Amino acid sequence: MFCGQCGKQLPDDANFCLKCGQPQRASVQAVEPRWEMCEIRFDSKQKGFFNTIDWFWAQAVGPKGSYNAGESEPVLSSSANIKKRDDALHKLIQRLTSEGWEPISRGIEYYAYRFRRRVTFK
Repeated sequence: MFCGQCGKQLPDDANFCLKCGQPQRASVQAVEPRWEMCEIRFDSKQKGFFNTIDWFWAQAVGPKGSYNAGESEPVLSSSANIKKRDDALHKLIQRLTSEGWEPISRGIEYYAYRFRRRVTFK
């Protein structure tokens, strides 16, 4: 049998889809999906007397607590490197979305993208 929601092949006696959690029988109640959330943060660190290194990282919170879901490459802070810093942010966003994180709202800061991802049970 196949899941009517996502198409995953399932055992004939499955009550729920192993991939998306969709109930497979009328007598089975759906379970509310559980989500983990993350938001992109900005950080910088002094390197030497005049230089600062900037980077972005994704602070995530899930069933097992808070963790780092990824970070950008570090970029030397300067007005000449604004494009490099923006590119690093967009690469982090692309990485998160490729890992199943879906964008939701944005925070106040330009970099504060927020995401959610359904918790999968393995």
